[in-house]
Amino acid sequence: MIIRLTPQQISTRDLQGTYTYWEIIKYGMANTHIKDEKDIHYYNIQTLYELLSGKAQCYFMLDKETRAIKALMINRILSNKITGDLILYGEYLYAFEKSNIDVYKKLVETSLAFAKNNNCKAFEFDSANSKIWDMASNFNIAETFRNYIIKL
Repeated sequence: MIIRLTPQQISTRDLQGTYTYWEIIKYGMANTHIKDEKDIHYYNIQTLYELLSGKAQCYFMLDKETRAIKALMINRILSNKITGDLILYGEYLYAFEKSNIDVYKKLVETSLAFAKNNNCKAFEFDSANSKIWDMASNFNIAETFRNYIIKL
């Protein structure tokens, strides 16, 4: 089962005063992309702002029986600066346990439905994870470029 978290759910505290869903989201984000440790705080602040303002969407894949969180995905709608076309960008995808391809397929299908309902022309994502590359090829998702960085 896939649920989309509301900004209210993300900003709700538990009895100890912890933002429970936000802590889960931060954990998934920290384990998704390779970032410099000093920058994680800035990614967190920007993503939290966008989730709370509705500019980004967070989905949880739940186990049907236990309702345990199996995976999360965070998307945001971007606008192409030249054409103005809307693009749904899959920014974070994280599985909390070893997952089969169906988990990713359902999250991608949910993202595609959201993109179509919001007049997006495409769904795009980047990944440094070879498992995600394999998943993309299984879904006939085209690789359009690779990104390389020289740190100075």
